[in-house]
Amino acid sequence: MGYGDGGKGMRRFAFKALCPNELVARIMGKGGTRKEQLQNEMGCKIVVSGRDECFPGTRYRVLLIYSDNPEAFLGVMQHVIGDIVECGAKEAVSAEADFVGMDRGSYIVRCVVTKQMSSAIIGPKGSNARAIREESGSKVVIDPNITAGHQTVKIVGEPHGLQIALSRVNQYVQEQHGTPSYVEWATVKSFDGAGNPIYASPAETGISYAGHGGHGHANHGKGSEWPDERERTPRGPGAPAQRAGPRSVVNPPQPASSSGDEDSDLLSALSSTAQGFPRGTLDAEYTITCELPREKVGLLIGKRGEDVQRIRKKTGTYIHFDPAQDGNEGQTLTIRGPLLKIYQAHALLMKRYHETQVEEAPPNGANGDKDQKVQALEEQLQALQRQMAEVKQMQQSNVNAPPPAISGKGKGTGKGARKGW
Repeated sequence: MGYGDGGKGMRRFAFKALCPNELVARIMGKGGTRKEQLQNEMGCKIVVSGRDECFPGTRYRVLLIYSDNPEAFLGVMQHVIGDIVECGAKEAVSAEADFVGMDRGSYIVRCVVTKQMSSAIIGPKGSNARAIREESGSKVVIDPNITAGHQTVKIVGEPHGLQIALSRVNQYVQEQHGTPSYVEWATVKSFDGAGNPIYASPAETGISYAGHGGHGHANHGKGSEWPDERERTPRGPGAPAQRAGPRSVVNPPQPASSSGDEDSDLLSALSSTAQGFPRGTLDAEYTITCELPREKVGLLIGKRGEDVQRIRKKTGTYIHFDPAQDGNEGQTLTIRGPLLKIYQAHALLMKRYHETQVEEAPPNGANGDKDQKVQALEEQLQALQRQMAEVKQMQQSNVNAPPPAISGKGKGTGKGARKGW
């Protein structure tokens, strides 16, 4: 299913957010026109719980987005963030605020995840949550309370940072795709007044779920289960049926001294090779990984993730840096998407990688200047050492010299002797 089909057909992935009534009204638009527009533009299905179907313990309604493309959620949520900013313009800052954070210019996005998803978002010893904050400048807070397998996540940050943080959160959410907890979570569209889950129907989700009949208030069909990860790859003619596409491990390319003609020949060869692929296989999902020096990762990500986010948007690929591990000098970069797109993303990242090498390299003559400065410092140090040696020699001479003669009479004992010094 591609974008622009109005959410028709199978929708394999899901994302959940919580929205106050004012935000729901903006998302829906007059007569539901804006919701319909978002569905058509993003190729998704949007389901919103009723006014009296709030998430337990809150005043917020459930926003459920279904799509065959997990990146579609980010497009919808980008519009939602814009709505949150507009709603927050007239809201006072307080601990109970619906839209604005306590820090100036910050806003709040609330999501709903499973326990497994929240654990992935936090990461070992909080490493993933810290990485999200470092990359986006946004704070992620997870409510420890669990309701019908759901936990709430509050993300607080500036609008651009919220988009980056949501991208990372969405990655961890979709990594659970195909698991039983994901299927259960994805089918719960809201809760009744007693806090019992209300399940979405196959007509709402675009897919049937086996083993969920009789739950809540939905009449689930007996059709196929939620597709597992093996069916995640698009299945066009000749497309491989692997879990997440072929996986290859590559290292950052070394600078090559090739001429423009050689570059042109290489691009022509790549284009010719791509044209020879079986029909549909270039659009399958592939994965490449490479190890990068951990000190370079921050430069590749850019300030608040701007550089890597730009490459994600340009190529439409999934780009992820594993958190740095103690004792490991490298970090793993993972790029996932259509074959040519992942190599385009990899090339853009490697271009930035080598640009940082050039930026850090000393300018012409800098090494010579450095050598001269070092030599001057060494000469000063040697001169200081000579002066110290001369002072020590003078002190030693004074110690070995005979005491001065005592003037006056007497044998020099008692107080009279001391006065003679």
